[in-house]
Amino acid sequence: MDVPVIVAGGGPVGLTTAFELQSRGVRTLLLERNPSTTRHPKMDVTNGRSMELFRRMGIAEKIRDVAVPRGNPMDVSWVTRLNEWELARFRYPDVESWREEIRANNDGSQPLEPYMRLSQVVLEPLLRGLLEESPLVEMRFGWAVEGFDDDGEGVTVHLREVATGRTERQRCALLAGCDGGGSIIREKLGYAWDGQYNVARFFMVHFRSEARDLLQRFGIAWHYQSPAGSTLIAQDDAEIWTLHCMLPEGADAAAIDPRQLAFDALGRNSRSR
Repeated sequence: MDVPVIVAGGGPVGLTTAFELQSRGVRTLLLERNPSTTRHPKMDVTNGRSMELFRRMGIAEKIRDVAVPRGNPMDVSWVTRLNEWELARFRYPDVESWREEIRANNDGSQPLEPYMRLSQVVLEPLLRGLLEESPLVEMRFGWAVEGFDDDGEGVTVHLREVATGRTERQRCALLAGCDGGGSIIREKLGYAWDGQYNVARFFMVHFRSEARDLLQRFGIAWHYQSPAGSTLIAQDDAEIWTLHCMLPEGADAAAIDPRQLAFDALGRNSRSR
């Protein structure tokens, strides 16, 4: 065996799997087809169970240190537009308030750790940095898993360096498929998608802005929902935002100006901010 375990995929699941393995003394090779951690905000909340696992690994507070401040709420605000009126607000506690509730109700009905507003674009670099300090983990970003052969005694993994096309084989005892919804591992094992799905067409705009006089006019919230068909997600409560807009039937996504779409959805018809 070249390495005991190969982890295919360097997203939150793959990075967490590699961290858990090395914490148990298992040497691991992690492969990720992209050259770096994700560039776009994804996964804007980490649930209590995941935070319990991170706490067991001893890194929960390190994660909270780079997430949305602990005292910020997880509210959902319903607005006509951000420059008009707030219609309603669903209030959800911040981390500190939730911890007080957990301490006050220690009867098994509460999670051990509160949820955390945390973007994947922040979590991945943190986990990668922690793994770079481990002598038991080798990480290869820019390497894609092309396939594998399981002979009953072990697994031979076929990998390719994306930038050069260079191929290689690595032998392992176990292969962990953490390579997302389009998983090559899942497909080769014969696990197919099943069921029916109703798909809505969305256009996402990721942007940075410090115009909190508009974006947080009604106070800090996690989501700002509008009946006009858009949702604004506060990624860090400071400057990183994601706007989800539903596209009307027949709309040409290629013809959309994302800047103007954002201004129209937020109620600011000017490019000055």
